[in-house]
Amino acid sequence: MKRVRTMVLALIFAIFCGCFGSPCRMEAQSVHKCTCCNDQLSGYGKIMKELHANRNLPARELIAKAALMRLETPYVANTLERGSKEELYVNLEETDCILFVESCLALVQTARSADTSYANFCRNIQNLRYRNGIVDGYPSRIHYTSEWLLQAEKNGLIKEISRDIANTPLNQKFSFMTEKSDRYKHLKGNAANIAKIKQAEEYLNSHEYYYIPNDKIEEYAHKINTGDIFGFCTSTKGLDLSHVGIAYWENGRLTFIHASMGAMKVVIEKKTLEEYAKSGKSTVGIRVATPL
Repeated sequence: MKRVRTMVLALIFAIFCGCFGSPCRMEAQSVHKCTCCNDQLSGYGKIMKELHANRNLPARELIAKAALMRLETPYVANTLERGSKEELYVNLEETDCILFVESCLALVQTARSADTSYANFCRNIQNLRYRNGIVDGYPSRIHYTSEWLLQAEKNGLIKEISRDIANTPLNQKFSFMTEKSDRYKHLKGNAANIAKIKQAEEYLNSHEYYYIPNDKIEEYAHKINTGDIFGFCTSTKGLDLSHVGIAYWENGRLTFIHASMGAMKVVIEKKTLEEYAKSGKSTVGIRVATPL
């Protein structure tokens, strides 16, 4: 009888870890069954408890709170490129710049809902990261940040305000991934995947874009709030945004919170947003979206 009880407890523990553990790989088109995970619950639980307790705050304030709670998270590049099979991979223990912003938005979305479980958090990540929320191979993942912004806005999570702020058109075309397909292991030599990415680029090329030029950031800084999501526009041919972060006002200075490759962790940037933009050789300005 004691052995049976032990086995039952072990099974319950395994199910608990399977639903709420981090990191976690989720099977394609499912956010309920994990293929690999562990029992690191404390990070998610602590953040969610704080955010849910403050769920009636504006989304911008909640995102800033989530970002601050994730300071010092290690920066790790290419975490989604592991393995040959496209799976939903969620890990709050390491991040890059877009995954950091994505996870903060998903944390807030989860905290403001009736279901604050880790499984629902993973579901919200999937709906942000994949086109129409469906995991169906490498091309189904949203690779250009502009499409990520468009889908999040379509789903009522954010509103891009670049046009409202500066009303400056951005001559933006998309072609980098298909023109540089040999740089991507899931595109190199794969005509079918390249064709699907090409479709995404054509879709993005059908939209108009606006931005705030580098020399106008200081002038319009007062229109950017703590918790706003932004990206640095690049002059690199065929590419849209080179880095993303979360705006943050500190001691009267507009800076930002981001997963920094230089610091190799999530930090509050020491430079102002304007200084950082102007220090980038290919950076021409920023685009801004406010959480809803």
